[in-house]
Amino acid sequence: MSSPHMEKTHSGDNCLGIVENGTGSLSVVDIKASLQSDFKQLSEDKAAALADLEGAQGDLLRKNEEKIRLQGDLKLAKEQLDTVSGGIGELAEEKQTLQKRIDTITENAANAVVRVKDLNEL
Repeated sequence: MSSPHMEKTHSGDNCLGIVENGTGSLSVVDIKASLQSDFKQLSEDKAAALADLEGAQGDLLRKNEEKIRLQGDLKLAKEQLDTVSGGIGELAEEKQTLQKRIDTITENAANAVVRVKDLNEL
């Protein structure tokens, strides 16, 4: 991120990496322009990074909200499954009870038929 006003020097570099002008002194205008350009670039980079951070935080917030919603949906689905499973168990028990009643009624009907035959033979 060096500005176009700053040049790398080799031996005898000053701490800013700015080439001294022909008279052996640094131009304050050049230094100021270079620093302003660097500051502007850093400010733009900071603004871009902050925008990226805000975007990522927004994405994270949406994902957390979606996670909470999905956890609620999962809890509801489990409750519904438990209810249905309980209902299936109750229906299976009722089916067994009704089958026993059918068997009893069928047996009673068969006995009644035999009695009617016996009575008719008298």
